[in-house]
Amino acid sequence: MPTARADRARRLGAVLALILVASACAGVDRRPAPSAGPTGSSAQEPRVSVPSATPGSSPGIVEGLPVPPDLDAAFTRLLDQRAQAVLDGDRAAFVATLDGRNDVFLIEQNGYFDNLEQLPLREFSYDVDPTSLVRSGRSYSVVVQITTQLEGFDSGAARSLDRFRFDRVGGARNRRYVLASVTDRAWEETHDIGAQPWETRPIQVRRGTGVLGIFDDDSVGDAPRLIRSMERSIADVAARVPYPWDRTVVLYALSDTDFIRSLDDLPGSSPDDLDGIAFAVPSGPGDPRPVATRIVLNPRLLERGGIARERLLRHELTHVALGSRDDNAPVWLSEGIAEWVSVQALPEKDRRI
Repeated sequence: MPTARADRARRLGAVLALILVASACAGVDRRPAPSAGPTGSSAQEPRVSVPSATPGSSPGIVEGLPVPPDLDAAFTRLLDQRAQAVLDGDRAAFVATLDGRNDVFLIEQNGYFDNLEQLPLREFSYDVDPTSLVRSGRSYSVVVQITTQLEGFDSGAARSLDRFRFDRVGGARNRRYVLASVTDRAWEETHDIGAQPWETRPIQVRRGTGVLGIFDDDSVGDAPRLIRSMERSIADVAARVPYPWDRTVVLYALSDTDFIRSLDDLPGSSPDDLDGIAFAVPSGPGDPRPVATRIVLNPRLLERGGIARERLLRHELTHVALGSRDDNAPVWLSEGIAEWVSVQALPEKDRRI
């Protein structure tokens, strides 16, 4: 016959077993609660539910997590500082947001700051996608929306996406986050993300009356002549297009065709065969409403001046002036109107297509 002590032991063992089973089923986290750091943020890793890594992903990388409030706040503060530094022209504040351990990244970002300083930015800001966290050790990647509007040239703000990486630096008492990357090539290709020239290369900006010219080091020598041609073309097109438009244009005149190749839905079989093209800048992902129509030229047009170049400029400017008015017109009509306007400044003998 069992003793009272043995009976109590059995009952205690059963209770402990039930507690252990219940804890396992409930997924109880038995780690110590995080303590507040000096800035009020968690001094330990955010306590988020971490699912298994997706098939095919790198070991230790977990995608698709919500961004915890403390990380969202930290990343937003850093990006707000970065955006304000750009608008203020404050290079020191801009560099302070970057990972100073990566010399190549610092050089690239200083070049990016140089590019942005030349643009007439009316609006420039960042927003974190709160559902896009990718965690890998001490690094966190999130999708960021970049909002840009060029003063005097864009009717509204254009929004684009990229994936930024934030690295945690410092110890428990001075923990902070810095930007370690502002692009993810594989993610961009998967999501069909395009980039503006000032995001990918050094640019040289030149201005004229109603013209914002985006050149590079190898093409900027042609800027004065090209901008004068564009000013004359704006006057010619304005005299013949009966609709009100702001008589301004952003012109990309680069020394290669990389940007042309990056555009979607190009006519013809080869981007290199195009002398130039007018392209719309949409409001953002999922919102095709245009905030601007810009022109990009093939680099061979930099060397070809005179009648042929100005005729092409007037043709593409007609698309800029019409904006969305001919979106539903058949191609033959839209292109025919642009070609008709382009030749009106020429003697009839020079109007052959």
